[in-house]
Amino acid sequence: MADDTPKRPALRFDDPLTQPSRDDTDSGWGGDQGGSERDEAWYRRETPPHHGD
Repeated sequence: MADDTPKRPALRFDDPLTQPSRDDTDSGWGGDQGGSERDEAWYRRETPPHHGD
């Protein structure tokens, strides 16, 4: 008799605060690409129209 029910993920009772989350790092914010300096002109070009001058 085969058990066709899907396996449930194991419960973890460790402290989640001992591991840094993705929000705790700068990954994905452009800081890890190197050489992509954003100057004031870039920020002025990227300002949304509803923010005005």
